[in-house]
Amino acid sequence: MLRSHVDGRGVVISNASAEAAVDVSLGFHAGATAGCRAVIRLRIDVAAGVGRVVINGKDAGAGVALGPRSVVTASHVLGRRVEHLVSYRLANGRTIPVEVELQVDESLDAAALRLAEDLGEWLPMGAAVEGADWVVDSPPPGNDPSLTGTISKVGSRIKNTRGTVLEVLQLRVDQVLGDYRGYSGSGVLDRQGRAVVGLLVEQKHLRLPTTLGQPRQSSNVLYAVPIRDVVERLGLTVAAARPRRLSVEAVLADTVTRSDLLDRVVRKLIGAGPARVVRMWGFGDRRRAS
Repeated sequence: MLRSHVDGRGVVISNASAEAAVDVSLGFHAGATAGCRAVIRLRIDVAAGVGRVVINGKDAGAGVALGPRSVVTASHVLGRRVEHLVSYRLANGRTIPVEVELQVDESLDAAALRLAEDLGEWLPMGAAVEGADWVVDSPPPGNDPSLTGTISKVGSRIKNTRGTVLEVLQLRVDQVLGDYRGYSGSGVLDRQGRAVVGLLVEQKHLRLPTTLGQPRQSSNVLYAVPIRDVVERLGLTVAAARPRRLSVEAVLADTVTRSDLLDRVVRKLIGAGPARVVRMWGFGDRRRAS
């Protein structure tokens, strides 16, 4: 997966040598060079605040921070826990003890933990949009991948494994693994990894007969509880994601091939303040800008 980093000016720089990255939502330009292909990058590096729940020294599942000391996860990740042996491990390896279990909602399969120290980084709450892309950036340790996909339906009604009927986000996942155990409790993030829209709680198994003694295979459908429902039911106080000045839809890599034209658009956006570019025309040829 291509990764990006943010330099001292807040500019998103891609690690691809043949491409110049542009973060249009922030109004910055990374400086396309002559002959390069200008591409809009919609991801930053590993999202802030995502991590793993560790119980008695063993990895138990994922979690995501919604505040300096608040972490949410799936309640089944905690199982029969001993509170003083629970900790939260960030992607950078830092491990923070869990001070106390704040709240558990078994029917929603959600739980909140309070950490003993400030994280220094966390994610705001966002709204899920049907058809939007999503990402899970807290895979189990080892060589399991991050997950990506599309929100197929918002408000899908299911009966979860605990027998509760509730509304969830129905997710289509791109990575076909056959089993998604270990991903439970992950924050389902927007495509840029900048806001949490859901809490991953269940996988949907294939409706095919299995051989006796063989585990059931999972389909490419996952379920997540909307993060707003988690926050409300657990009584948490969190920040909401700030609306972006410019809405940029997913753009195919070859959509914009003339870097000089894109340079002029970005310079005009920076000089003119908040704006929305709907279409660009040139030489009778239409290219999508948003």
